[in-house]
Amino acid sequence: MLRSQLRKARSLLSPAQRHHCAVLAARRALKLRVLMRARSIGCYHAIGSELDCTALINLLTARGKRVYLPAIDSRDRLRFRPHRP
Repeated sequence: MLRSQLRKARSLLSPAQRHHCAVLAARRALKLRVLMRARSIGCYHAIGSELDCTALINLLTARGKRVYLPAIDSRDRLRFRPHRP
């Protein structure tokens, strides 16, 4: 129920508002000690109204972090692959 409520609330945001929220979330994430200590970080590509991680991915990459994104391999298994900007 909570997921559907959040999805509905996100769908009411304009693209500009979603982008603004994604940038704010990325900046806030960079203040997390655990994230800054990590050398390798898994992220995702947003689908639909999900929070877009592009800003976070770019900021992490600029700081020398290795970013990995999910991908389905030839055997239909979920694997994390290195992000290549």
